[in-house]
Amino acid sequence: MDFDQLETFLEVARLSSFSRAAEKRFRTQPAISSQIRLLEEEVGAKLLDRSGGKVSITASGKLFSEVCRGHAGGPQGGLGGDCGDRAGPPAVKSS
Repeated sequence: MDFDQLETFLEVARLSSFSRAAEKRFRTQPAISSQIRLLEEEVGAKLLDRSGGKVSITASGKLFSEVCRGHAGGPQGGLGGDCGDRAGPPAVKSS
């Protein structure tokens, strides 16, 4: 699992569309679908419901997105902020 997969998942969930997320991420729709499928296999849960021609987030997907954004259980509950935050922890200055 990497930040790119997490950002892709959040974009698909936000837009409720694989094709619109693909456009936003400058990728093909099959590439986005493959990324989400691999992420779901790794997490062991269905994160998005693709039935009925529309994409919706599942209960597991909603919880996963909250953890990803750092909202579940306070600061230690997620990935330390938005999944797109690649800056890492703040630098520690020595005295």
